[in-house]
Amino acid sequence: MTSGRLDVGELRARAEIDDVLAAFCSYLDEYRVAEAVAVFTEDCVTDYGPDAGGRVEGRAAFQDRVEASQARFVRTHHQLGQTTYRFEGDRARTVTYVTAWHEYPDGRQDTLWIRYADEFVRSSDGWRIAKREAYVSGVDGFPGVEWRFVPRRRPSPGA
Repeated sequence: MTSGRLDVGELRARAEIDDVLAAFCSYLDEYRVAEAVAVFTEDCVTDYGPDAGGRVEGRAAFQDRVEASQARFVRTHHQLGQTTYRFEGDRARTVTYVTAWHEYPDGRQDTLWIRYADEFVRSSDGWRIAKREAYVSGVDGFPGVEWRFVPRRRPSPGA
């Protein structure tokens, strides 16, 4: 989130980051894994939760994890929702809401509602994701999988 007025540079950066996020999802849904992970830095750190490989360091290791996890599906669809932005020079922190639908070879389907908490860096190649943590808001399917859920406060007694 930003306080005050947006300048043209920040609007351009937001659009460029949105393009990176959209490219990742498009490539992932097409099982073009090398292109999907190319939007990350070489030394990226990702963590999709305990049953999704946990913390993974480096683009090559992330690619291996994505290839293995996505290979079990015949189709996926990642739909981006709202994104919030916080800029600090050539770095940005974003939180993006994602609906991720998955279909298995036997026709079974599972859906996740996720938040990508990303740290972007601007390089000569444009904006790249240096760090991603995924937090799950809801799950329909994926029995027996342990997820890292979005922290949620409990209501006050009597509320």
